[in-house]
Amino acid sequence: MSRHNPGGGYGHHARKITTDTWEISWMFDRYYTGSRLRYPQHMSRITDRAGAERFVRKWGLVFRSDGRCAQ
Repeated sequence: MSRHNPGGGYGHHARKITTDTWEISWMFDRYYTGSRLRYPQHMSRITDRAGAERFVRKWGLVFRSDGRCAQ
């Protein structure tokens, strides 16, 4: 495994908050000069259904019946 993840992120999730609001989230690793350690960072955004569908399609997730997405 290389030090820098070429995929840009991992742990992608999307979950339904209300009927038309979704939260998308993902993790990525941050590195500092001279350090061999990785610092995982978590990002999340609130979006509409169209944005969630684009996110799910891009990262190959599958919509589940309970309003969450899984890899």
